[in-house]
Amino acid sequence: MGLAAHLPGMEAPKQLTIHPLRGELFETFVFSEFLEHRFNAGRTDNLYFFRDRTGNEVDLIVETGDRPVPVEIKSAQTVPSTFFKGLNMFRNLEPQRPGAFLVMGTSVRQDRAAGLVRGFPRLSEIFEQLDGF
Repeated sequence: MGLAAHLPGMEAPKQLTIHPLRGELFETFVFSEFLEHRFNAGRTDNLYFFRDRTGNEVDLIVETGDRPVPVEIKSAQTVPSTFFKGLNMFRNLEPQRPGAFLVMGTSVRQDRAAGLVRGFPRLSEIFEQLDGF
């Protein structure tokens, strides 16, 4: 991650809070944590993203046994309802599909109808739930 931050010219950690690539770097970091967790558990990568032809997207799809679980990743500090657009769209493809997560750049912990919101420091809670699927 350090190299990815260094290449666009970031020299100090505080620059990351205002840099235009903050969201992309955070998304890549969270994705790599999911990948590391899967590999450390002896699993295959089975991580994907979703985008339909109208531009709806989900940042990360985790394949767990017989069902894909959508995960949205946002570096923001607040949780507006618009962050659930992709999760809601994906879950509506198969309404009985359980589980959806929103990973935030804070230590937030909220349970919402559209999915569980967990800050990055609580990523292990998502891993525990995904391991149970």
